[in-house]
Amino acid sequence: MADRVQQALAADKQLYSRHITVKADDGVVRLSGYVWDPPDLVEAERIAGSVPGVTRVDNSLELQRNGQGNSPVSR
Repeated sequence: MADRVQQALAADKQLYSRHITVKADDGVVRLSGYVWDPPDLVEAERIAGSVPGVTRVDNSLELQRNGQGNSPVSR
């Protein structure tokens, strides 16, 4: 299931999902890592939840400010 969610995230042309890690256990998907824009926090969760078999999404994604790897990270 984690692979299917990862593929769904990668297929979305608006979402840069390279830094999103997906783990799945019995229908529950956990998203971790970071995205660049605040709307991507919600969009990643929406995409993951739309994959057949996903019963719950735990969204632990963080927002990477200004797209810089050494910048502070906030939720």
